[in-house]
Amino acid sequence: MRYLSLQADIQIGDKVMSSKLSSFIPEGLFIGEVTEILEHHSDSPTGECFVRPMVSTSRVEEVLVIKK
Repeated sequence: MRYLSLQADIQIGDKVMSSKLSSFIPEGLFIGEVTEILEHHSDSPTGECFVRPMVSTSRVEEVLVIKK
C-alpha cells in the first residue's frame, strides 16, 4: 500500500478495509492485513506497507458485490 501519511498510526496486523473514498469499491469490505511496514526514505513525503490479501488472488475468477 503506497502513499500513506507519515502521521498514520499503522501497525503490523492492522486490518485494511475499503473506504468511501473509492468510487469503484464499496465501503467496508475487508481487503487484507498489514504484514510489513517499509522504512521511510527522506526523499518521499509518504510511507508504504505490505498488505496480505484476504483471499488468494490467483484463485479468484469473479467477484460479485451486492450493495444494500
